[in-house]
Amino acid sequence: MHPLGHSELGTLLKICNALPLLVTREINNALHIDSIQIADSAVSSSNAITTLGLTLDSTLTLNQHVAKIVKSMYYHTRALRHIRSSLTDEMAVSVAVALAQSRLDYANAVLYNTSASNLHRLQSMQNLLARTVLNRAADQSTSQLLRELHWLPVMYRIKYKLAVITHKVLSSGQPAYLRSLLTFYQQARSLRSADRQLLALPNLKTEFGRKAFSYASPLIWNEIPIAIRQLESTNAFKSHLKTFYFSKCT
Repeated sequence: MHPLGHSELGTLLKICNALPLLVTREINNALHIDSIQIADSAVSSSNAITTLGLTLDSTLTLNQHVAKIVKSMYYHTRALRHIRSSLTDEMAVSVAVALAQSRLDYANAVLYNTSASNLHRLQSMQNLLARTVLNRAADQSTSQLLRELHWLPVMYRIKYKLAVITHKVLSSGQPAYLRSLLTFYQQARSLRSADRQLLALPNLKTEFGRKAFSYASPLIWNEIPIAIRQLESTNAFKSHLKTFYFSKCT
């Protein structure tokens, strides 16, 4: 890697100056940081930043990220409602999945262990979308509508994403930085349950720490029946896992 020239360094500093620096509430309360100096450029602090479509706030609650998802889903659901009568059921499902449901699935693994309030807001939007797609009244059971569309509820969509990532990581060993976070549970003595392929759960005491992949992944993985965990095919694993989660949310 060659060192940066003056022009390249100048361009980099201009980019840094245009980008905000996320400062957590605890750090800001302690240090009162308004900006930091990088070379001759000041990078201002911010209460929230957006990177790769994910909005991180200073409290790391993801409240602002959820608010943006809800706003986007409501916009597209309302637009779908206006044209629903002109679409077939199959077309309505395709439009809903592409424009609205996809918002729920994008980077949703980071929402593991988010607040009940955030989950409720997201679930309400998915319920509204399901009623719009199927043209059903508001008093009809939403769980029945979701099952008819074969859509997992929000909480189980998050678990499903993490479980699939875990299966792929254990099967391929990649990416290495995630595989290094997972270790199989080793028992002190040989027992009949030793071949259950359970993952070791790290001892994390804080709620924030329990949002980490190293904790969430083993917890979710160990809840899955061994017959599903042992499936080598990713497609078979996903199919049986979805059926398992549907049985849990009825």
